[in-house]
Amino acid sequence: MAITRDLPTSERLRTAPEPHDPKPPSYDDHDELDRTWGSGPGVRGWFSAVNHRVIGLRFIVTSFVFLLLGGALALVMRLQLMSPDATLLSPEQYNQFFTMHGVTMMFLFAVPMGEGFAIYMTPLLIGTRDMSFPRLNAFGYYVFLIGGLSLYTAFFLGLAPDAGWFNYPTLSGREYSPGARIDMYTTIITFVELSALVAAVELVVTILKQRAPGMALHRMPLFVWAILVMAMMILFAMPGVIVASIMLALDRMADTLFYVPSGGGDPLLWQHLFWWFGHPEVYIILMPGLGFISSIVVAFARRPIFGYTALTVSLVATGIISFGL
Repeated sequence: MAITRDLPTSERLRTAPEPHDPKPPSYDDHDELDRTWGSGPGVRGWFSAVNHRVIGLRFIVTSFVFLLLGGALALVMRLQLMSPDATLLSPEQYNQFFTMHGVTMMFLFAVPMGEGFAIYMTPLLIGTRDMSFPRLNAFGYYVFLIGGLSLYTAFFLGLAPDAGWFNYPTLSGREYSPGARIDMYTTIITFVELSALVAAVELVVTILKQRAPGMALHRMPLFVWAILVMAMMILFAMPGVIVASIMLALDRMADTLFYVPSGGGDPLLWQHLFWWFGHPEVYIILMPGLGFISSIVVAFARRPIFGYTALTVSLVATGIISFGL
């Protein structure tokens, strides 16, 4: 070092070690990344896509289409109710439209839309390349899509459920609702809620295990905290309605007696199981909205969030208290 300092400036510059200059990525590196993270060409590539942005966008677009369908059903119902003697819909058709509208808005739009935004945004906000189980992520979307398409196929074939989106026994039992209408309900609801559970597992594991180095829980954006609370609520709430719908399907098709009073069952069991899901559902829908507000206000105010700890605790507390409604 002493010898180097005694050298003239030009000589020191000439003999100084070259700064580290990392090799720029080559075309081969880009091609390998495209093969790993991109979607393949053609129809096969479309169906085999697993990137979180692709799956999240598909959730968003698909749930928005179901929103339009649910809005159309609501418009037809309002046209029926415009005058006392309207004959646009028969009583049976009105029951189907009412049930389809509720099922669409609660099961096919509200939760899948929030999960779509969560799947798209969460990896970007916590600094990871993708969701924890990309293929499982794609599986969840296809289960949701198949369930929704099956429900509307049944609707256009005249097999839509007609006992209300809450589907109370004994009205939905085999004695008062013969045929396949309620069977379609129980099958499709199980499908859609399974999709929600898959997305929730993905989000919880991704947030807790794949954050960028240095991003502790107390440094996560509030949007990610809202999504984590939403996903945990889904994990606790959705199994209730899945169990309830499976038990109703068994009552109708396997002669079990879970909801049949004459056989020792209790119709109120459905209400307990269904509203264990139904009450937190409202706050499951709310959580992504709270996350959006916390991000949008901060961005446009150009100020850091105030009361980060209190807001985080309030999100967690809301998720817990919602189960006690």
